[in-house]
Amino acid sequence: MIHRLYEYVDSDLRIHHAIDEFPEDKDYPMHAHEWCEILGFIRGKGDYTIEGNVYCLEPGCILIMRPAETHKLHIDSSEPYERIMVNFPTTLIEKIDPSKKLLQSFIDRPLGQLNLYRNQEFTTISGITYLREMVSVAYTREDQRLNIITNLLPLLNAIKNIFIFKKTFEMNPSNRNTSQLIIDYINAHLHEELSLEVLSRQFFLSKSQISRLIKKATGCSVLDYITIKRLMRAREYILSGETATNASRLCGFNNYSSFYRAYVKHFPELPSDLKK
Repeated sequence: MIHRLYEYVDSDLRIHHAIDEFPEDKDYPMHAHEWCEILGFIRGKGDYTIEGNVYCLEPGCILIMRPAETHKLHIDSSEPYERIMVNFPTTLIEKIDPSKKLLQSFIDRPLGQLNLYRNQEFTTISGITYLREMVSVAYTREDQRLNIITNLLPLLNAIKNIFIFKKTFEMNPSNRNTSQLIIDYINAHLHEELSLEVLSRQFFLSKSQISRLIKKATGCSVLDYITIKRLMRAREYILSGETATNASRLCGFNNYSSFYRAYVKHFPELPSDLKK
């Protein structure tokens, strides 16, 4: 059972503090968001897979995911899972920081790299401290929003400073394993034909090998991974002004009908609702 200890939802900001007393791995499927996400891991036992890269979780660590970056929690049911999660669009920060410096750690890196920030990497105030302050009691809704944002900005700045240091030493393309290289290829070729056959030829692996690698890396099938990434890309196109028909074509769907069926299966609205 999940207990919500705190929740704030606005048009451009969401945060919640929750405890799952008896977590089940099946309740946390692979998914992606349109907004940036910060996850503060308070307690539990498990790891997080982000675009094929596995991060071992420890209390006090912070995970960040940028829009459309797929991720899956693998949780041990023997311990309660407690976390604080914040979601926001990049536009919220760009209003304050047009240069996007505070978003560097989200946008200036390859998929699935430098997502984890451990408690000991924060020099003065820990990331979890900022998150706990965000969910502290405020008397009015306006006070809640102000409290969240005034703690979110220094948290982003602290993560950015750690990111700049880590980027120099840890982000090496030669360290990408085969499954991560396949994931990179898929994301770079969403507008083209993508199938097990295509990937098999590209990486000189059998279709069953490709399937096993992607299943282990993402928690889902190759087809499901390609579909969710294409859908997320299509939503970006629609929000930028493209028609749903053009967006589906630009993202590699063979026809609008297959796009539409996949879209309504994954999202609680019609493609045309995005512009309303």
